[in-house]
Amino acid sequence: MFNIPTKTPQDYAREALTSINSHAVNCLENKKANYQTAFNLVWKPANCTPQDIFDLMGTQAIELFLKAQIEAQSIIALDPTWVPPMPADVGYPNYAINADGTVTAGDYVDPNPAPIQTP
Repeated sequence: MFNIPTKTPQDYAREALTSINSHAVNCLENKKANYQTAFNLVWKPANCTPQDIFDLMGTQAIELFLKAQIEAQSIIALDPTWVPPMPADVGYPNYAINADGTVTAGDYVDPNPAPIQTP
């Protein structure tokens, strides 16, 4: 006759804890990826400019920044080494959030200009 080993409650708890930790890591990585995707949709859109998006949002554009700030803070709370992408990283160092809630993207400035060649 075979003696089938049985799991103890501690064995099940250990397995659950491994799954919980794995899930937490995956959730954090997903949050970071989603933040980057949303950032790219706003600041690096394929067929329009960020200003086009802000113009369409009107006085509600500020909400985008408030929500992004909350999301970034929640990620940093879990991973203090994470640095969120910034508009200047993709060529918009001079954006402005206006008093009425609208946003002005400012002029595009190449974040990676070609080096100046000397003769």
